[in-house]
Amino acid sequence: ELRSACKEARERSKAEPGNKALRKTWKKLRDRIRIVKGKKQARKEESEAGTGGHTNAGEGGGGSDVNGHTQKRKLKREKRKRAQEFDNMGEEGGGKPSNKTKKKRNKKLKKSHRDMTVEGEKGKGPSSSSSSNSSALPPHRRILAPMVGGSELAFRMLCRRYGVDLCYTPMMYSSKFAADAKYREEMFHTHPEDRPLVAHFCGNDPEVMLKACRMVEDKVDAVDLNLGCPQRIAYSGHFGSYLLGKEDHGLVMRIVSTLSRNLKIPVFCKIRLLDDLDDTIAFCKQLESSGCSLLAVHARYRGTATRRRDGPAHLEQVVRIKAA
Repeated sequence: ELRSACKEARERSKAEPGNKALRKTWKKLRDRIRIVKGKKQARKEESEAGTGGHTNAGEGGGGSDVNGHTQKRKLKREKRKRAQEFDNMGEEGGGKPSNKTKKKRNKKLKKSHRDMTVEGEKGKGPSSSSSSNSSALPPHRRILAPMVGGSELAFRMLCRRYGVDLCYTPMMYSSKFAADAKYREEMFHTHPEDRPLVAHFCGNDPEVMLKACRMVEDKVDAVDLNLGCPQRIAYSGHFGSYLLGKEDHGLVMRIVSTLSRNLKIPVFCKIRLLDDLDDTIAFCKQLESSGCSLLAVHARYRGTATRRRDGPAHLEQVVRIKAA
């Protein structure tokens, strides 16, 4: 009965990934099954060792047998309680979906759920020896990249319904964010189910960037430094891809190391290709050493303020960068 209820709860939680009550019920049932299995195994081992079960019942007047019956009654009561709890949660979550709906949803969500779990476990290992917060990497197999006018809260929530693991906010100016409450209110919106989330900032001042990041540190799972924006405003404001010149590499490393040392969450970076592949690889290694936990490479050159596009992405360079 307990296994049946657990299986049904798991299927319904997969079919309705946004229903936290169903998922919580499934986890409780799963944990209860594990406890029961553990107790059965312990009794079996005691019986094989000749210290429990019927031996004690015969020698001690059946005390162990009485305890066993008491335990069984407790387990039955617990089963009924969990089953009733599961039914109640299902009604709150909108009722039981049809078998056809479950099959369609499960086919899409089963692999997604497994991949997120596996990716999350992989992300627990440190990706940089100098980054103290790299162990908190969120799942990132399927990412909704930052898009101006596109990756606001409503669109992020829509994409999460279709299997997105990790979402970015639109690019936010760190100087405005740190100083202007009205700008923060207009630009940063989130929701308890809008996780994991990355706050995407641009700027060229380590302390100002840190101040802005600290304002959202408890509301997101990582912060991202924009080193890829090629637009004219990035040129005039001296941020984005216009920090990729060698003369600014020291500044970039100070920004990344300042964030990495002072934040409780990982620091990500988004870059474009430098003119030479070896220079790009060296720059990426510097970012990693400074505390960058995850690096996104837009495989196009940074261009100029008047010419930002140069054809298809050079994906072969991404392969070389990752291998390095």
